[in-house]
Amino acid sequence: MIEPRIPENEAERLKELYSYDLLDTAPEINFDQLTQLASAICQTSMAQVNLIDADRQFFKSVIGRRDVSEAPRSTSFCGHAILDNDIMEVTDALQDERFHDNPFVMGEPNVRFYAGAPLVTPRGYRVGTLCVFGSEAKRLSFDQKSALKALASQVVDQMEIRKINAELSRAKTELELRQQNLIYNAKMQSLGELIAGICHQINNPLAIISGRSMILKSMLEDLKGLNSQTQNELNVIDHSVGRISEILKALKMYIQEPETEMKKVMSIKEAVDDVCMIAKGRLSASDVSFSMDIAPDLMIKAKRSEITQVFLSLVNNSLEALEKTKEKKLSVVARKEGKFAVIRFVDNGSGIPTEFQETIFQPFFSTKSVGKSTGLGLSVARDFILQHGGELKLTCSVNPTTFEVKLPLFS
Repeated sequence: MIEPRIPENEAERLKELYSYDLLDTAPEINFDQLTQLASAICQTSMAQVNLIDADRQFFKSVIGRRDVSEAPRSTSFCGHAILDNDIMEVTDALQDERFHDNPFVMGEPNVRFYAGAPLVTPRGYRVGTLCVFGSEAKRLSFDQKSALKALASQVVDQMEIRKINAELSRAKTELELRQQNLIYNAKMQSLGELIAGICHQINNPLAIISGRSMILKSMLEDLKGLNSQTQNELNVIDHSVGRISEILKALKMYIQEPETEMKKVMSIKEAVDDVCMIAKGRLSASDVSFSMDIAPDLMIKAKRSEITQVFLSLVNNSLEALEKTKEKKLSVVARKEGKFAVIRFVDNGSGIPTEFQETIFQPFFSTKSVGKSTGLGLSVARDFILQHGGELKLTCSVNPTTFEVKLPLFS
């Protein structure tokens, strides 16, 4: 037996083969019909569409054999057939020094006759064959060879169509994602303008309240009427004004235009504190037992508004999952793991159903009822984290549900 030699352009040939994404895929009727036709025209009991990988041949379509999907390249007839653009015909394998002791000749399927037409791509690479073979010696007629070669061209056409359809599908998905992101960004811009206006309207009376509080303190001190109870009440006013100012600051930071925002060194604790400030009212109203355990000195370089948006999205998802839970628990835990800060959002809510776990990060997907969600929260959150060189994933789907954010540490 003589093993097939490796073509000089093997690296490029394999790259071309892999671009079709056909290896280890299930049978497809478009290929099976051509294989069946080749078998009928050439009057052989067996026919295959074979793709020649680095060290194996993968059977994309098989007629006349069962329970086979691949074989070693070293013993393949097709490995020899891809060395030339023309059909390779073996009229009697027992009389051919390349194959007379080949395991496929000496044993099942007892090949005697073989004819293989190479699958030549439009770029000129021979990535496999359309072959016909049987257990009796024979020779193809001129018309049969012509038909086999034509059918091999049709196989390549189907490969090209399949490849183009896959590229169109990916382009369509990307276009839809961009479209939804544009819609999302437009909504965020409108929300930002609304929040900016509200913040401006609230800041003015806050400044007046703060100023009047200072005047009252001064007047009461002059009148010697500033006792401890009055002082405490004025301190409550000052504290409330400060808290509202902090909330407004966090909201303005949250809706900051991402394109104009620069990455800055920030601490994970600051980002989580911002989220707690924004979500404090909802946390209290939902009667959630909230805990936070953030390791010190976890510093990252990031766009603060985007990181806060991600964290807030995860907290909001947890709060929605906790709505029907009696003892509601939510925790945020952050630790240093190697060169990354790992932040885990853990809740004991309703969890993520098994059938949704592979799709929750896809655009447009949502388990919420129509009108309650855009289905973009986790998709946009993951994009933000990926843009920061990190990772967002679901590590535990129920009891408890855990989302994990991994971000590179700043050093």
